[in-house]
Amino acid sequence: MPIRKITSSPKVLAVSLILAIALLMFLGSISYKQIVQLGESADMVSHTLEVDMEINQLFSYYAQMQSTELKNLLSHDTLGISSFENYKPEVQESFLKLRELTQENPVQQKILLSVQSWQDSLYNSLKIIANIPFQKTNYSSSDRAKITKVSNAITQLNLLRNQMYKEKQIQLEQRKEEYRSQIMFTPLMTLLLGMFALFIFIISFLQINSQRKKRLPPRSSFRIFWAARTIL
Repeated sequence: MPIRKITSSPKVLAVSLILAIALLMFLGSISYKQIVQLGESADMVSHTLEVDMEINQLFSYYAQMQSTELKNLLSHDTLGISSFENYKPEVQESFLKLRELTQENPVQQKILLSVQSWQDSLYNSLKIIANIPFQKTNYSSSDRAKITKVSNAITQLNLLRNQMYKEKQIQLEQRKEEYRSQIMFTPLMTLLLGMFALFIFIISFLQINSQRKKRLPPRSSFRIFWAARTIL
């Protein structure tokens, strides 16, 4: 049959063998790139979790500062054992770490500048209410205004925290889209193409090897011929 002759042609088999090898090499390079991208995605997820934790840590310190000073104001703690000043070293450390983690994101860096500004405002407001004299009855309107400034600073800081979360989510979605666009084949498709290329490679190799053996004279007949000739 013509088709059988074509498929058994040495040239066709050689071309099939070369194409199978090329396809296997191509799939290998694609698989390597996808493994590298998977590793980058894992690093991205790890970095995102680290940023999340540090954001929560930093802004929890601000809330603890506020609650500490308000508690001191209501309980008339004049010893200053529990003060917002105690949290300043942790806040500074957390802020610097967060700035380092987001150094490649200009938007986050800009938000952190606003955070630092409102952080200073919070410190000043907390220092002011720390000097408000204790009163069992209602506080004056001036003192209430001072307490309100602390709440306003905390509100602004919380809004900035939400902006950081939003920006981080946008960046995460962009990286996901980039990863999806770079994936040419699914793992199942890569496996099927690899098996197909390997099958073609094996069949072509066996056919070529079989045809090569058919072209060579049988060794047993060759030996009998020379033995008979020697006797004669």
